[in-house]
Amino acid sequence: MKKITLLASGVMLLASSLVHADSIFSDNFQDANINGWATSGSGVAAASLYGSNYSLRVSYRKSATAAISTAGYSDVTLAADLAAYSLEYNDYCYAEVSIDGGSNWSHLITLANGSDDSAFRSYDGSPVGADNNSDMQVRVRANGNAYNDYCYLDNVLVQGTPGGSNGAPDINLTGNSALGSVNLGASNSSVITVANDGDADLLIGATTGLAVPFGISQNNCANTTLAPAASCTITTTFSPTSAGTFNDNLLINSNDSDEPALSLNLTGTGVDTSSTCAYDCLTGSGSVSRSTVTYANLTGSPGNGSLVNYSGFALPTNAANPSNTFEGSLVFTGTQRGWASITDPYAYATLSGVKQLPNFNYQFVQHGTHIIPVQRGLIQSGAALGQWDLILEPGRVWDETSDNGYSRAAIPFALTEYNQNCTHNGVLTFLFNDSGNISNVQYQIAAETCNYYQFNMYGRLAASYNKASVSNAGTIKAAYETEVANRMPIKSISALATDYPSAGITVSNIGSDQTASAMTLYGVAYNGVHYVGGCATRYGDFPFCDVMSVPSYSTAKSVVGGIGLMRLEQKYAGTQKAALVKDYVAECNNTTKWGSVSLEDVLDMATGNYASSGYETDETNNATDWLYNNTHSGKIDISCNFYSHKTSPGSTWVYHSSDTYILGRALNNYVQGQEGSSKDFFADMLVPDVFVPLGVSPSLYKSIRTRDTTSAAVTALGLFYHRDDVVKIADMLNNDNGKINGVQILDAAMVDASLQRNASDRGLPTDPSQSTSTSQYNNSFWAYDLNASTTVTNCTSETWIPYLSGYGGVGIQMLPNGMTYYFFSDGLEYGFTKTLKELDKITPLCN
Repeated sequence: MKKITLLASGVMLLASSLVHADSIFSDNFQDANINGWATSGSGVAAASLYGSNYSLRVSYRKSATAAISTAGYSDVTLAADLAAYSLEYNDYCYAEVSIDGGSNWSHLITLANGSDDSAFRSYDGSPVGADNNSDMQVRVRANGNAYNDYCYLDNVLVQGTPGGSNGAPDINLTGNSALGSVNLGASNSSVITVANDGDADLLIGATTGLAVPFGISQNNCANTTLAPAASCTITTTFSPTSAGTFNDNLLINSNDSDEPALSLNLTGTGVDTSSTCAYDCLTGSGSVSRSTVTYANLTGSPGNGSLVNYSGFALPTNAANPSNTFEGSLVFTGTQRGWASITDPYAYATLSGVKQLPNFNYQFVQHGTHIIPVQRGLIQSGAALGQWDLILEPGRVWDETSDNGYSRAAIPFALTEYNQNCTHNGVLTFLFNDSGNISNVQYQIAAETCNYYQFNMYGRLAASYNKASVSNAGTIKAAYETEVANRMPIKSISALATDYPSAGITVSNIGSDQTASAMTLYGVAYNGVHYVGGCATRYGDFPFCDVMSVPSYSTAKSVVGGIGLMRLEQKYAGTQKAALVKDYVAECNNTTKWGSVSLEDVLDMATGNYASSGYETDETNNATDWLYNNTHSGKIDISCNFYSHKTSPGSTWVYHSSDTYILGRALNNYVQGQEGSSKDFFADMLVPDVFVPLGVSPSLYKSIRTRDTTSAAVTALGLFYHRDDVVKIADMLNNDNGKINGVQILDAAMVDASLQRNASDRGLPTDPSQSTSTSQYNNSFWAYDLNASTTVTNCTSETWIPYLSGYGGVGIQMLPNGMTYYFFSDGLEYGFTKTLKELDKITPLCN
């Protein structure tokens, strides 16, 4: 006997109509009370009269829940009406059902701004699992931001048919019949579940039909009886001894009237792994001892799981070359799973979509033991505040003998805050084979570079693998090989002590200016070697440090704004830095404010337009509206018009991120005037002229942009680096003076001034109240006079340390001795003198 089902709004609905249904529960609230409804949360829950009709009304963050037992009933249906009033952006009303006592909920009706007209919308269907269920619950829930956000529930009716209906057994099989690609000498297994979906006993007879290389290792179904809703399992195996594709049929005999001899076709492919892999091959046998993220975990039921050490996501010792090849799309739905808040003073976790991954449908190409996302760099997928943008990075693929013929992939990724630079790093992993079979995806986020928003997110999600050829796969593989080969050679930070033994440095002092728990990455580049440290998370070391994404925050002012103007000055061989803002940014048309402000004045944050000249007072008090405005028209209006004209350009430094945005638009409009209206200064000048020849990662080719048709690069923030990108940019400026491969790419005079190599062009003091300035700002680069430090005491004359600085605790120092020191942290600690004292022992810093 077969039931036909349809899927609608995430709830399974019986296609056939019900007959002889009894009322199990009903409430239309016309008695003017909500007795029997348990309430929780902030807000009000009450019976509310509108016209002549009463409804259950909840407001703000209130919910009301009714527990309903359908024990003894089948063909259960649920009907309800929901209306909303006075909802704004990100306010919602939900009618929901749970069939597990409130642990998990399914939306039946969702209303938002635009559907808050007080008109009722209806649901009428059959939730999966509602039959014969003593743990069913129905609730109405408000998710608003004010007490006058109202949700109205009415006409709740639960009906069902007492007892069973047809009195016949119904056999149903679930499980994986495709056992995938299995190395010769290895074995893969699959558990087939036999269930009785009918209303009478299912009598199972013999199970026959399998021959080598297939077999049955466990069978509790043969010659047994299954009561209605009961099940049993048969574990099938595939153990090839020769290469090739095999198939066979498992026959299950029963008293199901329409399928008395049910046949299940099993398939599998034997793989000869004696040949070598294509790239970065492994030498292990695949015999791996694993206690977390196991085959059983990945092939079990989706769920929350638990946080584990990141070693469970890492390429293990003794991993073998992969016997399967992934090419195509990885797809899953970002259902909410495990979540633990660490720091959240602004209550971001209350926003919709925050506690789950974004929906996922992205292509990957495997190259040897590496798996490469087709789409690199920032993916601005978030549609609203609280929803995540995404960065995908290359990961690894390998075999373990306990994975039963599947290969294992691990892919690093980062969630980035909508329109901002907060970056939350994670890894996802899964099993797959050449037949297109895939396990659940297990993921974990337990690290970030973000001072004000920290959490752990983890779980397992059902996934699918859509095998397909990627048209430019060869190009992607070749470009990735070049990317990896061009990275600066890496050693551990501890190798500084062994490479420079006579220096007597204390390695533990390097990076000690920042609290260890707040540190993401730090490192030193010197003499062509990149000495790396950090990469710790709350659950062990991150397994993909080379491609771990870290945010620029305001270091983008230097890398996009500063380097952008230096490139413009060099490329068009003139005095572009002296061009006036008013001539290139039409919105800045107030001649009193902008009539004599040059592009370099804006870069220097010396426009003469401000509210307060106190140290970063304007940025602290007035930047929020600019930061959270996601359109070009909104950002440029604030940038051009918010501040009053106070003094002449070039005379007073006042920190404004909005100034750097103006510069970005001026650069863009200048390039369009030279090269055509379709050009973009970031994508068509900065990336091809600087980033590509410098050999930085493709992740740096994207920037946060406004969410409108202008799609303007924000310029003041919005880049995402790899650690190798950081040292390449610093080395190009500090040691090559703006040259790449011997070619002058950036204006040399501007580079010298930015790095404090021109005593007549120091820029402006950042604290004009000091009689002798120890901190300067020039061309968006900061500088600190090491002679003023009480930590590094052997400097007796001016020794300027130029550096890039970003919110939360980000610094990139370009030292006079040719070294680069960088740190990415989020504890609001910006110092670097303890580290510099150690580096000075290797090569003196002081002039």
